[in-house]
Amino acid sequence: METITEPEPKTKIKIPAVEIHIPFMEGRAEWSNQTFVSCSARSCWDKFQDYMKTISNTYSLVLVKRQLKWLGYLKTDFVVTFADGEEYGGRYDLQEDGLDGGETLAQHIKNFCLFYSGLVNLSQIKHMQNAAAYSVFLDNYDIPA
Repeated sequence: METITEPEPKTKIKIPAVEIHIPFMEGRAEWSNQTFVSCSARSCWDKFQDYMKTISNTYSLVLVKRQLKWLGYLKTDFVVTFADGEEYGGRYDLQEDGLDGGETLAQHIKNFCLFYSGLVNLSQIKHMQNAAAYSVFLDNYDIPA
């Protein structure tokens, strides 16, 4: 008798990001209006984080020269464009370590969506108005961990 095995469940292929744009960033004017595009060697996520680290290092040097310390963050607007044309925008608060509260941009977006989708274990979030939309976004778009 032949054994019938069920097919392996298909892993959903998520839509990748192809571009991250910074329309505005506090600080120097030349820090704004930057775009990072994915290529075969490096993702736009990596390019964005490298740029954030460069900016935080540059800003740190300016502050050291003025004998000042980081006390806050540089507000950074961003727009992530995915391969299907979907755009996700928000604000990333660049801090001294090149991160936003210890998170990369991808972690920031993923955690934001998890929070508002109600997928995290916080009972008060279950009743958020756009919870389903955030859940669908996380299900469809590839945001690295």
